[in-house]
Amino acid sequence: MGPYESLIQERERFIMDLSFALGIPAHEIDLWPESQLQRYLHHSQKHPSPIKRNEYYQVQLAYLIATTMGGYEGDSRRFYIDAAVDHEAPTQVDEAQRLAEQERMFDKISDGER
Repeated sequence: MGPYESLIQERERFIMDLSFALGIPAHEIDLWPESQLQRYLHHSQKHPSPIKRNEYYQVQLAYLIATTMGGYEGDSRRFYIDAAVDHEAPTQVDEAQRLAEQERMFDKISDGER
């Protein structure tokens, strides 16, 4: 995944979430000016939609049950819906390791071309 692909995916996810929240097709939101999308993004960061708030509550509840009943010692991020789809949410350490691996690969390629 390139450095901009995750930003594009986040933007697409935000547009789809906004589409569901407002009941507007996503292709109509794509026609909006970027400034209007930025206003919605800024607002949603301070005031999450009811769907997101519900997900936060469910994650907190699942984490609480897992830690008290099952002795779970992991991170609550694994309980998010996106983590279930991706099988595990990447951590900052995972991202740093991935970037370091990419850097090593680029070094090998550039050394081979010299």
